[in-house]
Amino acid sequence: MRPDDIAVSRQGNLVVINHNKFEIKFNLARGTWDYIDERGDTIIRNGCTEVTLGDGSVIKTENAGTREFATQPTTTDVFGECHQIRFSCEPTDKGIRINTYLNCYGDQPAIHLKVGVENLKTEPLQLDSVTVLGVSTNRGAVSLGGTPADCHLFINMPPVSPGVSKKLYDGFLLSETDTMHPSQDGVLHNTESGKALVFGFLTNERWWPRIQVGCQGSGRRGSQSSNKKRSGVNLWKLYHQCKQQCDAGAEIVSETAYVNFTGSAKAAYEHYTARLAAQHDTLNTQDRATPLTAWSFSSTSEPLDPDAVLTQIDTIANHPLFQPSYPGGVNYIQVDTVSGLQTAAETDTVVKKVQETGFKVGVRINPFCVPLDSKLVQNHPDRCIQKQTNSQNGKGRSRRRTAHNGYKPATIHLPDTGTEVALLDASHPEVQEQIREQIKHIVNNYGCSFINVDFTGYTIGLTHTSRDLRWHDDNLTALQLYRSAVELLRETVDAACLEDSSRKEKVLLTGYNTISSVSLGRIDINAPLLNSPFPTAAASNRASDQWHHQRGIKQRLTRYAAHLREHNVLWRHLFGEISVDEPRPVNEAIVELTAAALSGGAVFCADQIATLTPSRAASLAKILPLVGEPATPIDLYEEPFPRIWCLPVSTSHETWYLAAIFNWNDHEDDVYFKLDALESSESKDFLVHDFWMRQYLGKVSQNVSLLNIPPRSAK
Repeated sequence: MRPDDIAVSRQGNLVVINHNKFEIKFNLARGTWDYIDERGDTIIRNGCTEVTLGDGSVIKTENAGTREFATQPTTTDVFGECHQIRFSCEPTDKGIRINTYLNCYGDQPAIHLKVGVENLKTEPLQLDSVTVLGVSTNRGAVSLGGTPADCHLFINMPPVSPGVSKKLYDGFLLSETDTMHPSQDGVLHNTESGKALVFGFLTNERWWPRIQVGCQGSGRRGSQSSNKKRSGVNLWKLYHQCKQQCDAGAEIVSETAYVNFTGSAKAAYEHYTARLAAQHDTLNTQDRATPLTAWSFSSTSEPLDPDAVLTQIDTIANHPLFQPSYPGGVNYIQVDTVSGLQTAAETDTVVKKVQETGFKVGVRINPFCVPLDSKLVQNHPDRCIQKQTNSQNGKGRSRRRTAHNGYKPATIHLPDTGTEVALLDASHPEVQEQIREQIKHIVNNYGCSFINVDFTGYTIGLTHTSRDLRWHDDNLTALQLYRSAVELLRETVDAACLEDSSRKEKVLLTGYNTISSVSLGRIDINAPLLNSPFPTAAASNRASDQWHHQRGIKQRLTRYAAHLREHNVLWRHLFGEISVDEPRPVNEAIVELTAAALSGGAVFCADQIATLTPSRAASLAKILPLVGEPATPIDLYEEPFPRIWCLPVSTSHETWYLAAIFNWNDHEDDVYFKLDALESSESKDFLVHDFWMRQYLGKVSQNVSLLNIPPRSAK
């Protein structure tokens, strides 16, 4: 068998697929799959598919009935030469057939699969959810060796969600809060064996992707052999809440899932990311410019004073370290119209000032949210996404006025300000025209260089399965409505640029708090993190507030690390706003600056320049110009908070390894690591310099030992 061959054979009740990287066994008697790695270890044991109907009944491939398989002729798709095997299960007296379409590629280590639900009845069938791949309730598990406590789990969720990155344990289960948001992909990594399982969805055409993970405790009834078989992650599934009608004789087909358990977690995740890029018009080499550095004026507590903003702009323009003429320095000013400037006149004045001082203009907007007391909501509630009313609610005259035919504008609370806003309906023609006019004005009248679009309203409002919503175009699913909004922005920006023949540079479209899976190929810069809730140092005098907060630098950098595989592949990244001025302790400011410098992404400075101390300003200037390439956390899947980051920088004469060592603890710590962990190809002596202290630390070879690293610091 050639290395790129795939062989399919029948061995009794087993259908065996042999690949040079894995083996799959489908049990025709049980209706389950085993996925086996190249070492012969079963990674997914007794995998199965299930469908939940609208009446709550569950139908599984394990149900008694008929099962068969068929191999399809080899075809070529966007991923390469494809070998497809179809497994069909028709449970007795259920009136449906479950078809699993499994695609294998001879030169690739991953498996692609999707599920078709075929209605064999003479009347329509209501679907509630489809599990593309899960494990049997009675005997299935995902096992990477050892116990759940040896495993680290990461699940990719929208920035607004708490996010999941943690060690597993017996009894672990994703909470309802975790599962209410879409889950695009994830990785299970065994820190002892080094084995990993990367899983997720490759397509997002109709339904939000969701993931469930759990570890049932071992302290239950049953034999030891039974418990041994059930060890590992014994609740795991990739599924959709589709709530879809399937007509008689029709087949509803799921999104395509991705499974890869060969090689390291890093290699598998990079392969998955490359598969995503292959389907979309994503970033090309010419787009990989030096990341933008902007000064951002925003406020989550009160509107900005336009006169104060004008003063700040003058101060930056005349500052000896941040003048716009300095190459690679601060070259953009972001004008915030979301929670900052309140009127078009104020924005026009500030934009004109930015241009006069030589900076490029960036504008932050939220085109999909409007205040509840706005004239648009009061006079045209039909232009908002609608939610079914409750006869017991509706207090207040203005709310009652907007209700119509049992529906009223759906609302959400913005996480930064707590403000309740209505959601505009991007499928409504009048709303589409309003957004087009807004974007054209920003591009052509402001001469804007980047537009930072806040998608928070849609990311919160359109992803919860419990929300009973409707919109103008009822042929669209919630995911399709979201994607149409992103497409509207992209098309309008491109069209506005074509209208301006004098424009020489592209307008960068940035997405803040987006669902990344439906934004691929449509935005240029993605922000995988929410901004810190402390936009200025004056927001809090307690140092612990920023450090321990869920959106503080410790948690933010850890979450950012999991998205590094996307940077310069799917898009460029926006690291976000940083604040380093006093009274923040200098050690925490250095951590923030080090993280920003090695992130590879765009950075927005949020401090008040007029009061920024000279020493903190000098520290900020030291990380400019930004490199654009991210450092690699060498212990990403081993540590809850990655401590060792490395970025090789080469010139024609020498190579430097920029290594950042973070102490996330509240006490002093020691760090030991081998130089080969930094991926240095040559085994020779290195001269070590401390970047921040400007000290020569000596010569090292093979190993590095750093003792007594201060708490909450970086070296």
